[in-house]
Parts: sequence; structure tokens; C-alpha cells
Amino acid sequence: MGLLDKLKSAASQAKEASSSLVASSAGALWAQYGDSICEMVVTYANQAAAKGSAVIADDAKYRANVIDPTWEMLPIPVRLVGRERLQWDSLFYAARSTVFVIEGDRVSVHPDAKHRMSRMLSGMLPTEQSGARKTGLPAEGGNTPCVDALAECDETAEPSDAVDSR
Repeated sequence: MGLLDKLKSAASQAKEASSSLVASSAGALWAQYGDSICEMVVTYANQAAAKGSAVIADDAKYRANVIDPTWEMLPIPVRLVGRERLQWDSLFYAARSTVFVIEGDRVSVHPDAKHRMSRMLSGMLPTEQSGARKTGLPAEGGNTPCVDALAECDETAEPSDAVDSR
């Protein structure tokens, strides 16, 4: 085995160890901060809803009024997991239809928004299932199971809960 092969092997082992540490610590982070994160999301969602449907429907305004401020207010240990790795922006764009209720120009936050966000966000982080560890964190560039959590929310959503983001 040449030096290059040894370096590649060591790098691969380090990456696997790092992913494992992030996954296990992410579960602990959710246990510690999950409720406050969901409260933050609902707070910024209410502020955006008060500004009207234009803020919710426009991607740039939605990002500036909901996604970015919520990310900036997260505890540092959660942010260290990484915005891309958590797919924070994608999750929030997809969550619009489950968090907001738009009736004409009037926008409100769904009464069950905190619970819905909790299900979606916790689906991104590790859980223990029948003794085997299942992680919701994707490999770099991978997908999260937040889509499954969104589908669960959509199944319970009323037709008026949908938001057209275009």
C-alpha cells in the first residue's frame, strides 16, 4: 500500500468518524434545543404572516423574513452542524404549505404549526429505532427524510392550508 492509498484510507476513516459524531451529537442537540427551535420558527412565521401574502409567496422575501433570521437565532452548536447539511433552506421553502394559511390577502400561521415544524425538523436528526441507529442527516449533498414528514403534515392539512409559492 502506497503513501497515497494510506492517506486516502485515513481521510475516509476520518470522514466516517466525523459523520458519526455529528449524527450522535445532533440527536442530543435536538433533545436539548428542539422545542426552542420550533418556538423560534413560529415566532418568525407570525412576523412574516403579519406582513402579508407577498412576503410568504416571494422566495427572496420569505428567505429574508423567515429562513435567514431563524437560522441566525439558532444556538451555535446547532448551526455548527451546517446549514447545507441540514438542508435548512429547502426545508423552509417546502414547509410553507404546512405552516401558513392564506385566505386572499390575509395570512395566518396554522394553529398546529409548532407541532408540524417539530415533526419536520426532528425528521432531519438521528432517532433510535428498535436498537438500530437511524440518522436523518444526509451525507454531504444527500437528501433528508423531511419530505416524508412534509407528506405526513400534508395528509392532515385542510385544502385551505395550501400556499401557492409561485
